[in-house]
Amino acid sequence: MYQVNVKVQGTSVMLQHRFPIPTYEEMGSGGTKSTGAKDYREEWRQSLYVDDKNGVYQPANHFELAMVKAAVNFKVTGKRGKSYKDMVSANVVIDPEKILFGIENPKDLDTDADKPLYLDLRPVVIQRARVVRIRPAFKPGWELEFTINVLDNELPANMLQDILVLAGKTVGIGDYRPKFGRFSVVKFDVVK
Repeated sequence: MYQVNVKVQGTSVMLQHRFPIPTYEEMGSGGTKSTGAKDYREEWRQSLYVDDKNGVYQPANHFELAMVKAAVNFKVTGKRGKSYKDMVSANVVIDPEKILFGIENPKDLDTDADKPLYLDLRPVVIQRARVVRIRPAFKPGWELEFTINVLDNELPANMLQDILVLAGKTVGIGDYRPKFGRFSVVKFDVVK
């Protein structure tokens, strides 16, 4: 077992789109009737990963899953074409679970793309209908720091670094990837 302290920096815009999970109390109350046209101006609040106590974050499993997808491209020597996919899936755990951006819970956002966190409006197709969706967006240069815990030494640190670098270049994190959410690895320090 070993740990790696990692810092990544965004090379493209990253969009967030959190699945809105209702509270336990809301789940038991039944459906709500909507009357009139829906107001989408506050849609971004449901899409933003935010913790009221700590601020805006990115879930660690986004990086874990990006690494699993990238690991398919790396073959284990002497294993007849077997990839590192299963090994990464079983042995890579990222801490913390909520990787903080260092941005407090925003009261309001606008579409000014020069700000670190802004609103992205774009048409998307949902059930064969084109609609405009509002997503929180981080301009290129966003940074996140986290620790990768590797549970089995069978996964070499240099291979893990190659997998993470490829995940940043070709897989990305967040919504509308791989066009969005790409990153580069600026720090990869192995701690024994």
